[in-house]
Amino acid sequence: MVIAKSPAILLEIFGHDHSVKEVVIWQGDVMEEIIGLQEGGELATELFRKMNGSNGRFWVNETRKLFAGALMDKPTPVPAQVVRVIIGGYRNIADFREDFQARADKKKIIIGRWAMDLTKSPEFVLSGNSTEVDLAIVTPEEMGFTEQPMLRDVYWRATLIWKLGECRSEIGPAMRLKIRQKDKVGDRVLIGMPPIVDSEGKPRIFSVECDMNGNELLDATRWKAEHLYGLKEKFAFELHPSP
Repeated sequence: MVIAKSPAILLEIFGHDHSVKEVVIWQGDVMEEIIGLQEGGELATELFRKMNGSNGRFWVNETRKLFAGALMDKPTPVPAQVVRVIIGGYRNIADFREDFQARADKKKIIIGRWAMDLTKSPEFVLSGNSTEVDLAIVTPEEMGFTEQPMLRDVYWRATLIWKLGECRSEIGPAMRLKIRQKDKVGDRVLIGMPPIVDSEGKPRIFSVECDMNGNELLDATRWKAEHLYGLKEKFAFELHPSP
């Protein structure tokens, strides 16, 4: 069993306000996913028991070490669709918003209320120097799911198995300017990014879509870890994870 550097999404779990039981159950799901054996759930149960025992802190630390990496005994899948966008190069958020609005207006792109709201959040971080980013566009079906997956499982499989990275803040707006969806009613690509908390305190991610009138739209949808998504739903992740 070879261990490599872990995707950040797993390490972040330990910093969130979840119970030990929730963390271990999620880890059990991931173990079953990677190992492909029923032992994954059994190992999670055993870890939960030990983490609640007299040496609980020791086992919490051991679990962190275990999830300092993902198994690398499976080949990394290759996405069928890759889109290249350019992000960064703005002095400040005001310059970014002014430029994005002007380019969106020129292309007759609609910017949804919640998409605009996210760009005003302090969690919306500019990328510094201008850089090209390759994005993998994948569906749960292409990722090997046979039933509707939860959003958290899509993120896990994308980062653990496909070795993709979560998108940076500017990816959503940049992708909206890049791809054409005119008259492709219902077409949507969800941006696989760390959620940004909106002005009402709810986490959201960008969505690049074509609305029911055939208009190209940048919007933001609620981020719910346990929400189910269709097998043909499109997600975008960074092909080469940023440092």
